[in-house]
Amino acid sequence: MLQDEKIEYIREQYEEKNMVLRQFGEQVSAWTMYEDIFGDMEQEFPVVIIDEGESSKHILPLPLHEAVERAESRNDMLLGGCSYFNNWISKKSAKDLYTFIIDMDNVYSGTLLNALQDDWYTASGKYLPKPTYIVNSGTGLHLYFVLDEPIPNYITSRENIDRVYRSLAVQQTTQRVYLRKQVQWFGQDFRMAGGLNKYDWENTVFRIGEKWDIDELAKAVGFPDVHFVRYGEKRTQKPVQKRT
Repeated sequence: MLQDEKIEYIREQYEEKNMVLRQFGEQVSAWTMYEDIFGDMEQEFPVVIIDEGESSKHILPLPLHEAVERAESRNDMLLGGCSYFNNWISKKSAKDLYTFIIDMDNVYSGTLLNALQDDWYTASGKYLPKPTYIVNSGTGLHLYFVLDEPIPNYITSRENIDRVYRSLAVQQTTQRVYLRKQVQWFGQDFRMAGGLNKYDWENTVFRIGEKWDIDELAKAVGFPDVHFVRYGEKRTQKPVQKRT
């Protein structure tokens, strides 16, 4: 795996992935990405801070603009794709979902190049949803599937949100050569874009695709009959059918 290679080769692969991403996308600032995702940069989010030695973490509520500014030149600040009630991170306390974030670990530059040359289809021609943003995080990539409107995490929606996220994660991390399954949960936090990765290199940001309607994204990962409730709609929703 890439993470087991010598640091010089890992750095070379990181730089090559930046070159590939510049070829197929637009490099933007972390501020541009987060403003595009969340809109209001004054909105407060629970930022996860990795404690010294990475043996523990704590939560620090920050306005988004301050979090982006603080993250520069730091590798210990993490942020997910949800807002939360009372700044407490859990599935039950998640308020609104803004983006699904998928971790593709140990991605070689050739794998990325092949994917983008094929417009994110697999080598066998299988369609995979294209991420809105890709963050180069060192050995891996963080894929941001940004929603065109925030989706409330109603109790009636939560199970479906989780299933769609998990299906998207499995699809994106098992359909390409050399990748292994990476599945967290829909509010998983990652080292912030514009900050530093674990090697102290910048987490660079690239705009690759368009925003997603969550119903269309659900359809693309195998759930064609699900409608996610938006603000102003009645809280009724057809549950996702479990796969057999």
